This record gives sequence, structure tokens and C-alpha cells, in this order.
Amino acid sequence: MHKSVLIQNFVTVSMQALSLFIMMALGLLLFKAKLFRRESLDDVTNILLWAVTPCLLINSFTRRFERSLAISLGVFAAAAALSMTLIALVMLFLLRRKNADDRRVMTFATTFSNCGFMGLPLAEALYGEEGVMYASIFVAVFNLVQWTLGYCIMSGKGAPIKRVLINPGIIGLVLGLPIFIFSLNLPDVLHSTISAVAGVNTPLAMIVIGAHLACGDIVGAIKDKRVLTVCAMRLLVMPLAFMGILALFGTHGIFSIWWMPAKLAASVLLIELAAPCGATTVLIGSLCGRDTELAGQCVALSTLLSVATLPVIASLGEMML
Repeated sequence: MHKSVLIQNFVTVSMQALSLFIMMALGLLLFKAKLFRRESLDDVTNILLWAVTPCLLINSFTRRFERSLAISLGVFAAAAALSMTLIALVMLFLLRRKNADDRRVMTFATTFSNCGFMGLPLAEALYGEEGVMYASIFVAVFNLVQWTLGYCIMSGKGAPIKRVLINPGIIGLVLGLPIFIFSLNLPDVLHSTISAVAGVNTPLAMIVIGAHLACGDIVGAIKDKRVLTVCAMRLLVMPLAFMGILALFGTHGIFSIWWMPAKLAASVLLIELAAPCGATTVLIGSLCGRDTELAGQCVALSTLLSVATLPVIASLGEMML
């Protein structure tokens, strides 16, 4: 790739990411100014999860069916599930000498990214509606893997079936996929309503993340080697490793194979894998009686550091894939 094109791609990604992080800063300032209270944070998060996210997924699938796209989405779903499983296995091996509590929290935090609140808006900003489709598939697969393998890792026991079957990603996928597969036309009033609700996802998600960031102990996180290890693995090591795999085996790689995802799909997969630790690390950690302070610090510091790492990873992906 020509040097000027690479610089242009980096600037484009950086500007999109900067826009998201300015929204995040707004959320932080609102929280610090006590205009966004801790008591209301959970309520706004629930609105995002249970109303906005399903509408975003449904809206992204409101298009005519294309066989090639359907196949690509299926390949992408398999790649998403495989990537999360591989990360979990690698981390469990690398952290095998850690105590059980640290090993479970650190493995979960490294495996599961903030793909819904952070990865999805960036995919939308960079790649439009088609990017949202792939990111939506990742969110759905993420929820399945998170509440099965992820819950088992964090708790040391089986996953609750209710959580596996009933979550925002699965609801959006169940409602949106038939619309895509059968090329259904929604009534104008319903389509416009869903689009309007979906439209608030990016700014509201960033404001919520900023408020969560304001709650975190950043200073304490910087001093904790466990947190720094998770951030390095989550933001740099794992994304770079998968970038190498996708570059070698993708559509233009020297070991190209037909079932690897196409360039746009691979780029979205990379963005989702490079997003900071998911906020559900704290939620599921709390449900399983784990160290929520460690979980919260991983989420807070990785989110802050992703301001610098996400544009770099996304730009390198544009060059390599």
C-alpha cells in the first residue's frame, strides 16, 4: 500500500475514533458534574442493551437477501466464535500458575471485548450499514460464547440456559435475520421508528462508557501488573496475532483459503477483537463472586488506552488485510 494511502487511512480511522472518544469525554464530564448520576447509569445501560441494540441489529438486516453476503456472515460468525475460544484457551494456559480468582477474571477480561458499546459504533462509523451487519453478528455470537464458555470460565460451573437464550444480541438476531433472509419490507412507520431508535446507539453508548470510566480507579489500575497484563493482551497482543492470521489466510494472503472472511468482514472482526475489555466482566464477575475491583480496573484502563490503540490496529488492518 502506498505510504500516502496508509497515512490517509490512519487519519480517517483516527478522526472517527476521536469523534467517539469526544462523546465518551462528554459522558465523563456529565458524570463528574453530577448531571449524570450513578443511580441512573444502570437504567440508561438497560435502555441501550434491551431497546437500542435490538433495533440497531434489526435495522442493519433490513435489506434484500444476497446469497454471497449470507455465506460471508456465516463464515464471519464461525470466525468470531473460534477467535474468542482460542483467546480463552491461550489465556487459561498462560495464567495457569495464577490463583483461581485472578486467572478467571483476567481470562474473561481478555477474551470478551466491549464489542457492543465500542466495537459496533466504530464499525458503523468506518464501514456503514454493512459494517453494522458484521458487527451485529459478532455481538450475537459474543453473547452466546460469553454466557456459555465465558460464564463457565468465570464461575467454574455450567451456564444458565436463560442467559444463553435471552439476551439483546440473540433477540436482535432472531428478529432481524428473517427480515434479511426473506427480504421482508417493514411498514414505513415501523421501519422509521426502528431506524430512529437505532440512530442513538453511538452517542448514547459513548456517553455511558464515559460515565463508567469516571467510576473507575485509573490510578490504581496503572499500578496493578495484573491489569496491565490484561490491557496488553486485550489491546495489542491478541489483535496483532489475529491480524497476522487473517493476513496470511485471508482472501489476499499467501495461504488464502475460501472460507476465510472477506476484507471488510476481516476488518470488522479485527476491530471487535481490538476493542477494550467488556463491561460485562464486572457484571458476570459479580454474579460469580469474583474480584469486581480487578474487573472494573481492567475495563476502565483498557477503555482509556484504547483511545491510542484502536486507531493504530484499525489502520494496520487496512494495510495488511
